[in-house]
Amino acid sequence: MITKYLKRNGTKPFDELEHSYDELFLCFATMFGITTEEVHRKAIYNYIQTHYSAISESSLQGSLEKSNYWNRVDAAYYCLNEAGLEKLYSEFVPDDEKALIFPIVVFRCYLGNDLIGVKSYPSQKGYDLFLNSQEVDTETIYDFLHEQGIELPTNGVSKPREVLSWLLKENYTWEIMNYDEIIKDIVHLSDSPATGANVSVN
Repeated sequence: MITKYLKRNGTKPFDELEHSYDELFLCFATMFGITTEEVHRKAIYNYIQTHYSAISESSLQGSLEKSNYWNRVDAAYYCLNEAGLEKLYSEFVPDDEKALIFPIVVFRCYLGNDLIGVKSYPSQKGYDLFLNSQEVDTETIYDFLHEQGIELPTNGVSKPREVLSWLLKENYTWEIMNYDEIIKDIVHLSDSPATGANVSVN
């Protein structure tokens, strides 16, 4: 059994993956009432990396590509296929309510006395980077990490995503910035706005 739930904030989930990738992807779908809608992959990643496991985007991406239950619509959007819908309705029982808003998440971790933050959007917008609560550009973060002896890849990569990949390996915390909007949008969770509702998914 996997439990679907939504919290305002929290700490790094356990590293050990207790459920299969497909179970987590389908849990996301039933949490937000996804059936035939197209969803940006980062909406899926944000939910899993906050509530279930600190899995890198590259691992999630590879598993989403190989999934028997999802089809890629374009470079970034996915939708459930026929097998995914059958699995969803037979085992996960999605709610009738559909969310039109997905989590915008800020991941944070301390490096010494300095606070590194990455805001991840559930869309093409990408990431915002922060150093001690001040928004900064990518090179500032790279230079800061370099000064601390941390070298991140530079060639042929998304540097903001590399910062997030590094942060996910640390002892991070996270916060859903638009939590109240989402709670209003998902009426079946509104009974517990302070901490989110725990809903068992069979």
